[in-house]
Amino acid sequence: MKYYYSLVLACLLSVGLFADPRNTQPASKASVADRSAAAQQANVTETDFNRAALAHKHLHLDKGKRALFACEGLAAQVGPDTSNYTSTALYPLADTFTLHSRPGSAKVIYLDFTGHTTANTPWNSGVNANVNIVTPAFDLDGDPTTFNDAERTAIQDIWRRVSEDYAAWDVDVTTADPGLENIRRTSASDGNYGVRCVIGGSSLQWLGSAAGGVAYVGTFNSIVSASLTANDIPAFVFPQQLGNSARLIAEAASHEVGHTLGLYHSGQTTGVEYYAGHADWAPIMGVSYYKTVTQWTRGDYPLSNNTQDQIAIITAKLPRLAAAHGGSAATASVVPGNSFTAGGVITGSAQQDWFKLTVGAGPLSVSGAVAQPSANLKLALSLVNSTGTVVVQGVANGMGANLNATVTAGNYYLVVDGVGSTNNATTGYTDYDSLGRYGLAGSWAAATVTPPPPPPVVNVPPVASAVGSTPLTGVAPLAVKLVGTASSDADGTIASYRWEFGDGSAVATTATANHTYAAGTYTARLVVTDNLGASASTTVQIVVSSAPTPPPPPPVTKPACHVASIALNWVKVTNASGYAQGVVTIVDSAGKPVSGALVSVKSTGLVAGTGQGRTDSRGQLVLVTTRLPTTTKGDLTFAVTAVSHPTLVYDSTKNVVTSTTLTLAGATAIVQPPSYRPHGDRDDDDHR
Repeated sequence: MKYYYSLVLACLLSVGLFADPRNTQPASKASVADRSAAAQQANVTETDFNRAALAHKHLHLDKGKRALFACEGLAAQVGPDTSNYTSTALYPLADTFTLHSRPGSAKVIYLDFTGHTTANTPWNSGVNANVNIVTPAFDLDGDPTTFNDAERTAIQDIWRRVSEDYAAWDVDVTTADPGLENIRRTSASDGNYGVRCVIGGSSLQWLGSAAGGVAYVGTFNSIVSASLTANDIPAFVFPQQLGNSARLIAEAASHEVGHTLGLYHSGQTTGVEYYAGHADWAPIMGVSYYKTVTQWTRGDYPLSNNTQDQIAIITAKLPRLAAAHGGSAATASVVPGNSFTAGGVITGSAQQDWFKLTVGAGPLSVSGAVAQPSANLKLALSLVNSTGTVVVQGVANGMGANLNATVTAGNYYLVVDGVGSTNNATTGYTDYDSLGRYGLAGSWAAATVTPPPPPPVVNVPPVASAVGSTPLTGVAPLAVKLVGTASSDADGTIASYRWEFGDGSAVATTATANHTYAAGTYTARLVVTDNLGASASTTVQIVVSSAPTPPPPPPVTKPACHVASIALNWVKVTNASGYAQGVVTIVDSAGKPVSGALVSVKSTGLVAGTGQGRTDSRGQLVLVTTRLPTTTKGDLTFAVTAVSHPTLVYDSTKNVVTSTTLTLAGATAIVQPPSYRPHGDRDDDDHR
């Protein structure tokens, strides 16, 4: 199986020096040919890859010539940090594994705390010698079989932090398993996919180095085979190398998911692998463990060695959320009354959310809150009058803001914006990633509203209706009854009716009129007038034919195809192993092979799952199982569940065979008699 986007970053955290990850070599010492192969597999340019190989001493190649980062020397807190575990969970603890940041989104980031076995992925073939990787469940108390209150509280804290890092995009950060088919992407047209971030255990269990996390680059939207065995390609976070700290685990999870979206590390040209930030700010793709504000960056901090526009790169993989509120006075969300609560998401540095307030003279107060416990958004509030002048600027309250003023009566606009700390990336941070969720609550003096004068009394026109007129089609001569009695007048009565028959005949002035039509197409018109002189009209089309309508042509029967045979046999590869091979043959009603038929097959028994493919020029589709030991015993059954073809109809009643069973008995294989369906037999019973 071929995997693309194979660049891997292993974010290793240690308090000393560790060995390189197993089965790897430094990229700087690799041959030009091997570097070229690694760049191709990672879907990056050779120029960028060679520059990275020379600049990063922790860049390695695995045995499959795939590139990975082994980021050693990044110190993590030693010992557990329980400060977050004793806080109150945002949701009931029973809901910990059903959390969704944006339910219904087609893209997912699945934070998997429940333990996971990784098989049939590049992690197995390129790093772990084709051995399954078994990650234990997230565990703080030494009992991985259950989740206590502290563990559930920590999981909710991690989920809240990661959700805020990705709040600007249409992606569901969730703790609920979305299922394999909503994580792996099996074709370019598959729109429901994402990444699994496995959180649990220690990197020393299989990676061979102390790492906070590892991830392949660009795998978020990479395509894997839709076979029975291909799995999603997860990222990993290792709590035991992060002191079991909820905050550190969350930062590492956002960091590793960032790699799967195509992001590299944020370091410095001085040789620093991970930039730890300045003032109270740090980049998520550096080491963001010890600063209050952690954000995405475009590399405008001091001595940056990575100028990726990280928000643009993420947006290329994940759709940016549309603004929920207008961005100007003309499009502002209108707030009724004299108090409100509202919320929204700032998804871009140029975005402002505007709210229109109609206030009375007196005090006005608005408080703005941001996501907790780790906001990316630094909120700013301002009050703009009807001429566009800022009359009051809010005051910062941590990452949130409050606005208090005494105003005259009138229309005002509350403007919500994301701002930087200093708008200088070398001393603080700009508004580049001042993005995220916010909530508002406010009140003010009620405006005095003068009711408008009552509208003048006007006559409501009548409604003309020809409902009940019949027949409207038929053979000449056609006698038609035209009915106008369903006409109505909401504020009066119908005073007169006028029927114009559309064939030049004299009009009728009764509510119901009878008229006979010759062959042709006519438009009869009804005009009704109410007691105050207002009128309305409606029309009825009448189609009269001179001869009976000929019967429709007989239906065209499409040619059909069916299953002619299913051959299932054992293929020996070595003395120790082999695999089962099934060959399905599709023919048309004349017995000729059918190519291009899409055949769906279900396997049960020793190998359970589904497969799909198109027949070749011989009308055959070949399916194989995974490698099995020759000592395997038991039954394996292949059954055709569906067949489709662009020009042929699948007629399952003509199937010669529906399924075949292969019995493995150690070194021998016995093909059981297939399940037959005689031509024309529509019963569900099998015949052997």
